[in-house]
Amino acid sequence: MRVIYVIYFLALPLLAQENLFSLSGPWKFSTVDQQNFSRMDLADQNWTDVQLPGNLSRAGKGGVFWLRKRVELSPDQFNGSVALVLGAVYDQDETYFNGELIGRRKAGYGHPRIYPLPRRLIHNGENVIAIRITGQFYDQIGITAGPLGLQIVSDASWQFLKNDIYDLIFAALFFISGSFFIILYRRMRQFGEYLWYGVFAISFGVQLFLRNEIRMDIMPQLFFPLKLAEQLSYIAMPTAFYFFFIKIFHIKPQGLLRSYPLFNAITATGILVTFSPLIWNYIISIWFLLNLPVFAFYLISTYRRAVEKREKTAIIIGVGILFMTINAIYYYATEHGWLEGQSSLSGGGLLFNLFVSVALIHRLIKLQQSVKGRREQLNTVNELRDRIFAYLHTIIRKPADRISEIYANIQTENATERIPELKLEIEQLQANLDDILELSRLEVISRPEYTEQVNFNDFITAVIPQNIITCHIKVNPDIVLSTSLELVNSIVIRLIDFPGFRRFRHIDLIITSDLKNNVHFRFLMFHPEFRHTRRLYELLTSENPDQSSQWVKWAIIRQIVRILSGELNIHIINRKYLRIDIKLPAFSTDGSQLKTAEIKVASTLEPAISPVEVTAEPVGKLRANMSLGELGSYIKSRLKRSA
Repeated sequence: MRVIYVIYFLALPLLAQENLFSLSGPWKFSTVDQQNFSRMDLADQNWTDVQLPGNLSRAGKGGVFWLRKRVELSPDQFNGSVALVLGAVYDQDETYFNGELIGRRKAGYGHPRIYPLPRRLIHNGENVIAIRITGQFYDQIGITAGPLGLQIVSDASWQFLKNDIYDLIFAALFFISGSFFIILYRRMRQFGEYLWYGVFAISFGVQLFLRNEIRMDIMPQLFFPLKLAEQLSYIAMPTAFYFFFIKIFHIKPQGLLRSYPLFNAITATGILVTFSPLIWNYIISIWFLLNLPVFAFYLISTYRRAVEKREKTAIIIGVGILFMTINAIYYYATEHGWLEGQSSLSGGGLLFNLFVSVALIHRLIKLQQSVKGRREQLNTVNELRDRIFAYLHTIIRKPADRISEIYANIQTENATERIPELKLEIEQLQANLDDILELSRLEVISRPEYTEQVNFNDFITAVIPQNIITCHIKVNPDIVLSTSLELVNSIVIRLIDFPGFRRFRHIDLIITSDLKNNVHFRFLMFHPEFRHTRRLYELLTSENPDQSSQWVKWAIIRQIVRILSGELNIHIINRKYLRIDIKLPAFSTDGSQLKTAEIKVASTLEPAISPVEVTAEPVGKLRANMSLGELGSYIKSRLKRSA
């Protein structure tokens, strides 16, 4: 039911327009002023033909002129009281129907007329409408805008009320928008563009309200001061937008552009010291033309920023300025009779306000995201600091106490034989500090800072230290790593050098690839004491840093696997075997998934992949914390040595 009401409400204006008996089209026009021109039997065949609605400034330059039109009517064709509807009339008018005066208005300034028409005046057949107009403006004469015709009084009143309400709605939207940005400026005073755009939007809303017919009905005695305020609002809008534009794009005005606010101030002063709407019209007409170079500057500036710097704000505001400029030029041309049509600033102004509001809100969102990012960075730093202190307290406490005890013993008992022991403890403490700093750094990293591509076979052959573990590589030769080589190198070295593995008798490493372009590292270790295997398993799967310094070293490995988007699984097999599986993503050189035939290790006929036995002597010293440059040099030397 509500939908029906909404449709009915929206359809009322359309129905009202359909009930209009249009008088638009050719009219007779004469610049001669005689009172008998209102008579029905006047011969007007030799008068000039003009089209109404339309600006007649090209046909006459002000003064008094007459308009006449003959129309065929019937008293029974209207169901209700009829009115003659005249759109925007410039300026004063006396309107006659079949020789009888039906209405007049001494101060028009483009306001429409609704003159009730007595039914007795409507003849069955030809009827004559005569209008005597006194024009004061040189560039606006006649009935410049519709509707123009005969209409039921209630429908005509509703039609104009509907237009006025729409304009008031537009004005309210500009008031709300402007108030929002001014309030926003009060909270963020470093952004002056919010203040100036708020002033611009409110000035636009004031202008729309002061042009509204409802204002004339509410405050007819304040016509002159309200008309003055309307003219000043024209000047306030581009002045406020000028300051908005230079603020949002951080432009330093040069040359004549710097004097633009002074030019507008002089124009406003000229309006204030004169008391004639006719002079105001001349001033505003000249002032508008002199504003066109400034509009061109806005368009050129936003175009350059949009093309050269790809600024989204410049693109959005530039499109809005383009629409507003076209709308303003069209409004000026129709108001001055250069073009025929309905003149209005509300539609283009609303579209312009929408574009600029979107641009400002977009900047505000980016600002909030930037602030959020900085806050997250600060939180990350705080979190990193807290983690470091927590690890220092947990891991360093016992070694530090041990060093203090040894040092005190050396000082009090002159136990110089314990100096080597003290040096070892200090070295171990320094290593623990390095691990804590590295773990704290890795825990706040979400992805590798930069990545490199390298053939996995070549890379892993050069990286794995020799004569330490038994290693078999069964990887497709086309597998390529695209990740942080430093982190991959670090995790391999840290796994092989992990202190907890040293008590295991057998350590085997098998590296394979699967059909989904993943690389698998599988460590299989054996210890005859199942309790030792269980203790190491609990250490590797524990989340409690109180275990020992080995927990920190293993936590570093877990963090590297996370950063590399890998998976880590640890299992105990038959109580004495410990299996550690690490999966890292990779891809083949052709970008497709691997074929099964490429990894048939057991095949005896030209196997695609054969085990690689690592027997070469190491070249240089490989470290877990090597830089990317050092790692590259190391790999090159290993490959050269292998060749």
